[in-house]
Amino acid sequence: MAFQLVTLTWGPGGTKLYRDGELAGSSTAIASVSSAPDVRSLNIGGAGSGGGPSFRGDLAELRVVAGAIDDATRGLIEAEFRARWLDETAVAAESIEETGFDLLTGSQSPFARSAGDRDAWLGETARKRIDCLRAEQDSLQQKTPVEIPRAVVVQDGGVPGTRHEGFQDAAVFIRGNPANRGHVVPRGFPRVLVGDQPLSISAGSGRRELAAWLASPSHPLTARVMVNRLWQHHFGEGIVPAEGGFGLRGERPSHPALLDHLASRFIASGWSVKAMHRLLMRSSTYRQGSAAGAASLAVDPGNRLLSRMPRQRLEAEAIRDAMLAVSGRLDTTPGGPAFIDLATPRRSLYIMATRTGAKTADFGPLFDGANCAAIVEARKTSTVAPQALFLLNDPFVLDLAESLADRIATDRPEGDARARLERLHELLFGRAPTDVEAAIAERFLADSGKDGWSRLCHLLLCSNEFIHVD
Repeated sequence: MAFQLVTLTWGPGGTKLYRDGELAGSSTAIASVSSAPDVRSLNIGGAGSGGGPSFRGDLAELRVVAGAIDDATRGLIEAEFRARWLDETAVAAESIEETGFDLLTGSQSPFARSAGDRDAWLGETARKRIDCLRAEQDSLQQKTPVEIPRAVVVQDGGVPGTRHEGFQDAAVFIRGNPANRGHVVPRGFPRVLVGDQPLSISAGSGRRELAAWLASPSHPLTARVMVNRLWQHHFGEGIVPAEGGFGLRGERPSHPALLDHLASRFIASGWSVKAMHRLLMRSSTYRQGSAAGAASLAVDPGNRLLSRMPRQRLEAEAIRDAMLAVSGRLDTTPGGPAFIDLATPRRSLYIMATRTGAKTADFGPLFDGANCAAIVEARKTSTVAPQALFLLNDPFVLDLAESLADRIATDRPEGDARARLERLHELLFGRAPTDVEAAIAERFLADSGKDGWSRLCHLLLCSNEFIHVD
């Protein structure tokens, strides 16, 4: 069987034909594969291919190279093909032998044979090549797959290539029937929201105009909702208690003038969340204590007027992270996969949470963690018996108590019980122990034996003062 290596190049410089590396013909007048203007694909011997004879025979391999190639690149490609198909060492014949042999003895053939029999019948050169290819395949399969970077993007406008491409005004479907189209409605905003001065959409879908209108100083509702959420984060309850109920169905704000003032400051700061955090946390309202005096209880028993700082329990994630931090076990390394085992010392931010009902760590729901299956406006705080049982009996808490005791002994190695007790209160409560607390702790340590410090650490980890912000 005779083989020929044919190379065809075309472009602004004309078309050239090479056979087995030698120039067989050229034409500067033909700048494409086909001279017929209505033929846009590669047709060998088809319509518009010229007056030469049509291609006849078997095509062993075809490679199409995108872009211009010079003589050096063409030579490399031809050398590769020549080594594969025309080499005198008969590698090409072996390749043909392998391909035909696979067809005759493969699983789809009536002459099917086992892999061992098939390999034994091949020539020595073919067997060596197959062994190399199998070794290469095994090596590639053992390698870690290359991770291709991906991004979730949104494209404004209809799907390209469909009748929805671009931006179009939608028609009203009579009684919801898409086959019964009514009049076309121009893109715009509901009049109940924008009033009698509708916003114009000059180009696009209108999303940009909607965003600009929502975040404009003339639209104060957005700023009010945002500062109310920030207030809720710091004080436990928003100025408007129903955080998602702005309007007729929600409660009235406890301090309407304050809400408007904060919204104005928020807009004037360029919608800076950091500036609003700074303003709230430097206020005298935020810095006041939570202890309720007689006058405060008489005037504001429910603390609706914020006559004192509301006492708040830490969130579920903060409780776990705080226990890990004071025990010296918290791993603050950012990133990484999610985990289920509560004893993993990484931040609670990475505890696996799913919306499918699959079982994950139960710690979050126990301490009122957010429900991933619902939109949560504000976390509710509950006090139930299983929380106390968890703190008293769970191996995770007991292990952290022992780690905290070891940390106290390391920080105060001199063995002074009072120094270690002060260090323990400094870590847990940010203060020194009172004389009464110190006396009770010393009696407790004397009665508890060798594990007294771990039991004392466990006791204080379960205290209200540790998991509440006072």
